[in-house]
Amino acid sequence: MHKKIILIGLLLFAVCLQGQTETFVEYNGNKQKLDITTGLYLYEDPSGQESIEDVLKSSNFRLLEPGVPNLGVSSNAHWIYFDLKNSSSLNDLQLVLAQPSIQDLKFFTPTASGFKMLDLGSSLNYSQRPYDYQLFVIPLNLKTGEQQRFYMRIKSFNPVVLPLSVGTEQSVYSGFITRDLFFGLYAGAILVMFFYNLFIYFSVKDNSYLIYVIYILVVGLIQASLGGYTFRFLLPDNPWLANQSLVLLPALGGMLAIEFLKVFTHTKDLIPKMNRFFLLGHCLFLLCIGISLAGNNILSSQLIQPSALIASLYMIACTVVMIRKGSRPAIFFMTAWVLFLIGIVVYVLKESGIFPYNPLTNHILEVGSAIEVILLAIGLADRINILRKEKEESQAQALEALMENERIVREQNVLLETKVEERTKALQKANDDLNLALVNLKEAQSQLVSAEKMASLGQLTAGIAHEINNPINFVKSNIEPLNENISEILTLIDKYQAMARDKKEELGQALDEIEKYKKDIDYEYLIEETDEILSGIKEGADRTAEIVLGLRTFSHVDDIGLKSVDVNQGLISTIQLLKGEITNDIDLELELGETKDLECYGGKINQVFMNIINNSVQAVKAKNGAGGKITVRTEDLSEGVKISIIDEGIGMDEETKEKMFEPFFTTKDVGEGTGLGLSVVYGIIESHHGNVQINSEPGKGTSFIINLPYKQPN
Repeated sequence: MHKKIILIGLLLFAVCLQGQTETFVEYNGNKQKLDITTGLYLYEDPSGQESIEDVLKSSNFRLLEPGVPNLGVSSNAHWIYFDLKNSSSLNDLQLVLAQPSIQDLKFFTPTASGFKMLDLGSSLNYSQRPYDYQLFVIPLNLKTGEQQRFYMRIKSFNPVVLPLSVGTEQSVYSGFITRDLFFGLYAGAILVMFFYNLFIYFSVKDNSYLIYVIYILVVGLIQASLGGYTFRFLLPDNPWLANQSLVLLPALGGMLAIEFLKVFTHTKDLIPKMNRFFLLGHCLFLLCIGISLAGNNILSSQLIQPSALIASLYMIACTVVMIRKGSRPAIFFMTAWVLFLIGIVVYVLKESGIFPYNPLTNHILEVGSAIEVILLAIGLADRINILRKEKEESQAQALEALMENERIVREQNVLLETKVEERTKALQKANDDLNLALVNLKEAQSQLVSAEKMASLGQLTAGIAHEINNPINFVKSNIEPLNENISEILTLIDKYQAMARDKKEELGQALDEIEKYKKDIDYEYLIEETDEILSGIKEGADRTAEIVLGLRTFSHVDDIGLKSVDVNQGLISTIQLLKGEITNDIDLELELGETKDLECYGGKINQVFMNIINNSVQAVKAKNGAGGKITVRTEDLSEGVKISIIDEGIGMDEETKEKMFEPFFTTKDVGEGTGLGLSVVYGIIESHHGNVQINSEPGKGTSFIINLPYKQPN
């Protein structure tokens, strides 16, 4: 009881502070639905931080003019209050705010302990609403004969229009059914025209139909967003995107309308200068989209409507100019768009507060867009007739042109035959010259191939000379100490012989001298050193024999025709001959698996190994002297052998890889290579019915993968 007295006191205090005669809204039940257009009081909170307690103490409320309040676009928070008296016998009264695009809406109902706040607004998920409808429905709980003051706090970046009404639950939902039925008819018309024109687009493949189909869809979504249906049915859990669509969709619709006008009426051909300024319209709409996505929603809402108005008026001006030039599509466009553009103008002026809010101004966009969609579809159908007529005229002109061309061709036949004969003789002479050049080229190629073979042979000879030189030097360096040791041994033997000739009584002294001499010459070490020298000579001889054997294995000079060859042995002999090129900074690793004997021309296959391994050595050396690793691997396949030669050299790019096996192509400096080494390799592998693959990456190395069959086909 005390709380009620305190609440009444606060309300009376607020009334006294305002210092003016209060008016109230009375619901008597004579009408099922009562529109609240009078008795509304407004207070603006620039800070947006004031609470209901602060507002109750304020004396800055002002009575609004009769009619539907239009507060425009503002960053301020708006406080509205009204006194409602229930003079009817009905108790289930509900308040409806038919503006679904308000982001922040808080409704305060007086209670015994103060106020109960109901948090609404399109910034919350749709599921948080007390009633399943896109408009704001608020239960009032006002009993018969009671009068209460209700407060609302409103903050939105869209134009704030407040069409408020009070009614019973039955009357409210009866109005919702009428509203949904009207929008359903509109949506049905939009969908019918969408699928109809989409079917025509797939039939005629005309881009104007595609743009029109997308435009129809966007126009329907715009009306659905303005009516709150997009938030209710498509984006109930994404309020941010639902609110952004109020700017994004109109901007996208404006750009599509401009593009449709350009394609449908051929503005580029009829009004080229005016056509350039359509880019400014796109820039305005893109600016609105960018500002909205950047978070400045108020500025984007303030810009989108004047941008749409400017673009619409400019499109009308362009259409008028094209009609004066006799454009039939422009007439259809103007007929279809005039109502819609008028609707846009009326809607913008209504949102700006210049025109009043009523059912006509509120739904004029839906009516205008429906009529526009239907009339434009008729215009597109007429455009098909125009295109058909133009096609028939162009076919007739093409037929005349063909007949004229036929006459010209007949007249030119004689002259052409003469020129063809002359040209044939010239081509024959050129062909003879090309044949001669081809013969010369083949001779040059043969000479270069021979030169490549000689270069390989010279490299082979140099390798053999280098390898044989080491054991020969080894033998030469040990000959002199061997002679000295043998001489000393002979001296010792002479002394023993001289002792034997001496007298027996003197033998003891001679033996002492001999023992002394043995110590002087370190007889035991002398014998050991002589053995080592002889072993070194034997090792050098064995090494020489190994080199000769490797040479024979590599060259296969005694092979005639196909032979069974051990691939691993061929690789080992080839590497043996290239040891002079493989310096200490190159790590050569052999991973030779167990393979079968390969039926091949052994000397040619070893030539393949020689060229590729030598290229790998040079690639590693060319990598700024950093050295690297070369891996030689063999793998046994079911029908053949796989040889992989992988280096960590400089690698090569795709262009070099594609030309690597071409004759005369080389990456070396002039005079350092003929460009036939890998071409010969490719020819040898192909003649053995094998294949070679190159994997390379600049700076990381190259891998040559060779696949050869064990048996050659007959």
